[in-house]
Amino acid sequence: MKFKKFFNIFFASLAVTLACGGTVFASTTSQSTTKQYIIKFKTSNVNRNQIISKHSGHFKKQYKHINAAVADMTAQSVASLKKDSNVAYVEPDNIVKASATTLTNWGVADIKAPNSWQSGLTGKGVNIAIIDTGAGPHSDLLIAGGTNVINGSSTTSYADDNGHGTHVAGIIAAKGLNGGVEGVAPEASIYAVKALNSSGSGYTSDIISGIDWAINNKMNIVSMSLGSNQSDASLQSAVDTAYNYGLLIVAAAGNDGNTSGTGTNTEFPANYSSVIAVGAVDSNNNRAYFSSTGSKVEVAAPGVNVESTYLNNSYESMSGTSMATPFVAGDLALLKQEYPNDTNIQLRQLLDTSVKDLGITGRDSLYGFGLIQSPTTGITPVVVPPAVIPPVAIPATPTSSLVSGVYTSSQTVVLNDTTTGAVIHYTLNGVTPTSSSPIYSAPITINASITLKAIAVMNNTSSGVLSLSYSLPVVIPTPSASISSGSYNGPLTIRLYDQYTKPLKAFYTLDGTTPTTKRLPYNGYINIASTCTLKVIAVDAKGNISGVLSVQYTIVKKPNAPVISKGNGIYSKLQSLIATVSDTTSGVSFYYTTNGIIPTAKSTLYTGPITIKTSTFFQVIAIDLAGNSSSVTHAYYLFF
Repeated sequence: MKFKKFFNIFFASLAVTLACGGTVFASTTSQSTTKQYIIKFKTSNVNRNQIISKHSGHFKKQYKHINAAVADMTAQSVASLKKDSNVAYVEPDNIVKASATTLTNWGVADIKAPNSWQSGLTGKGVNIAIIDTGAGPHSDLLIAGGTNVINGSSTTSYADDNGHGTHVAGIIAAKGLNGGVEGVAPEASIYAVKALNSSGSGYTSDIISGIDWAINNKMNIVSMSLGSNQSDASLQSAVDTAYNYGLLIVAAAGNDGNTSGTGTNTEFPANYSSVIAVGAVDSNNNRAYFSSTGSKVEVAAPGVNVESTYLNNSYESMSGTSMATPFVAGDLALLKQEYPNDTNIQLRQLLDTSVKDLGITGRDSLYGFGLIQSPTTGITPVVVPPAVIPPVAIPATPTSSLVSGVYTSSQTVVLNDTTTGAVIHYTLNGVTPTSSSPIYSAPITINASITLKAIAVMNNTSSGVLSLSYSLPVVIPTPSASISSGSYNGPLTIRLYDQYTKPLKAFYTLDGTTPTTKRLPYNGYINIASTCTLKVIAVDAKGNISGVLSVQYTIVKKPNAPVISKGNGIYSKLQSLIATVSDTTSGVSFYYTTNGIIPTAKSTLYTGPITIKTSTFFQVIAIDLAGNSSSVTHAYYLFF
């Protein structure tokens, strides 16, 4: 009873949420408030992280198969990002909820599933991804695998901490052991994709991650007992992409219906054309009062008081289009087993034409085509007119921005394909790619001789093979010198550095000519004693030569210090002395001071002998025609 009380509280709070629209939004209080957004790019040939960072966004993740990324951004950053020419659109990462549920699996009998089992159809060999709150563990369930795609989750576990996902999983594939319930396709391989948290809610971006995982892990069917009343272009792009890959997508129509069955209130993603929208009926095959209605409702299935597996190895009776959805997923698994070579479009048509018509004749807004009926072996497949099922289109062969050839430097290759929805796979080792090869999502840098091959894949159909060969010589970095070009006052010791050859093997010249391997070998250092132009090359073990390093050094030689004819001395005031200045360096001028200040080129120019009669501190320098100064010569004369 304690557990049921908790569930009733959960249902009540969730029902209120759905009545308000099914999606929770955070209020924006200022331009600086950060929210989570989904960014759709126009092409896959861009660096998504770089573009988002350029507009002050915090990149969180991107997808393999959907051309979009998730980031935390302010409203101001979003406004800036929307103007970027690479961006198709930006939308809030809204919160979606597991479709509401309430507390005898009569449903399997209602859709004639036991007849399928007797015919040998149990869903064996069919992979179903259940995007929900996780699943199990339960003694009546065999979970083939799964993943936790909740962004920022503290665990990788896909175990259910709510109960909703486990209940859905049991409707599809419970084993019926020891008196337990039996699912529609008990031998189908079910995979728990945890995208909703313990309260049964989650972000649109996490649902997209679950769809991306289903594509990448080759699921046949995706079951989503969840929804929102708000459309997201990024979510539509995700389900459309999965459908183009050949997956069958099933989702709950929603629990927003009214007693009179009027109005259009099918939720998303069920409202998208690539998704099978499922409504709910009771044990009398009447529409459940809560089941959403509208032209997008495709089929109906049991959804009232359905018993299935639950937490703590227990069972619960629950109601909702959440329960009807896995009945359809299980029924599709039976069809897939019976017709393994049919496309998802053909299997969907079989589902729609094998129903028990309810309500008015033909498709209607309450039951869609009608109540699903499980197949038996030997039934004649429905032949779909060409106008209904288009022929499988072969994607165009990818094209490249760079033709084959010999190049002298690194190149960037951009791949494109004109087929909308096609995904490009490539290899760089000459092996023909498959759908398991790396997915092209950004320009490829070619910095070595390789053979690039690429194909486009859509609806499990591959294009022709693009094959390109690029030849690039081995590029050795130009070495660098420990001292850069410049003017220096004395001899230099130069060391060379290089990031390619270990140890560095280099050759150099000092006369400005380009070196060869026959010139001076580098032995760890180079002495520069006079003005020169140093040029250097590096060579690897195979004889590949780098670019040429060219450095100019000017070695400045100072003039010799001047010579004063009269040295320091003590003299009588009754006499005077004559001091002359000379130098061994030709072409210099002398400048002097007698007041103790060190002379410069602005001091008094020496033009001839100087008569000294009083105590004087005489200092003089020599300056050559290039403006280079000698050291200071001085003499002190004391008169008394």
